[in-house]
Amino acid sequence: MKKFIVILALLLSYTNVYTQDREKMRQMVSEYMKKIGIEDDQIQNSMNLVRKVMMEYVNEMEISEESIEKLENYSEKQRQSLKDLAKKLIKLRSENRTKSNFDKSTKRQGPARPDVGDPIFQKIIEYLRDQGINRENFREVFSTVREIRLEFSNSNDKSKFKPSKKYIKKLKNSGLSDESIDRILDLIKAIVSLEK
Repeated sequence: MKKFIVILALLLSYTNVYTQDREKMRQMVSEYMKKIGIEDDQIQNSMNLVRKVMMEYVNEMEISEESIEKLENYSEKQRQSLKDLAKKLIKLRSENRTKSNFDKSTKRQGPARPDVGDPIFQKIIEYLRDQGINRENFREVFSTVREIRLEFSNSNDKSKFKPSKKYIKKLKNSGLSDESIDRILDLIKAIVSLEK
């Protein structure tokens, strides 16, 4: 188990490797897969599956039936390790994007926010725009979404989490329906699950 933690720690420590040296990252992922007992002839297919699961987490917030079926070919421990790896790589990609945005920022623009590169947070931005949130109140709505994210992250019982009434009221006053607010909560929960 300690070896697995070391490998994951190495993955997270190479924040620039993902974009600058993909081959090195590929080797590290390959080594991780060997550590969890995946045979050499299964590694390429396993990598492809992890990439697919990553995209599904980002785009759909859940794994497709097809991917679940493919994961059944692995032991329970391997299945969980591959899903965890997909989440870690999404987080790593997000950190790379945030660092890239930070490096490119000028004094006028200011430093990048921590969620700038988060692919799921980008989905929230797109969703808010699709719901007709205009430029005038976008900043306030987005700030409220951040506050709810913080509340959820700090909550002790996440399964029973409900945002503060004041935040729900703010979102409703901005023109969001109950259905839209529920969708945003689902996206927030998906973000926090990737931060574990």
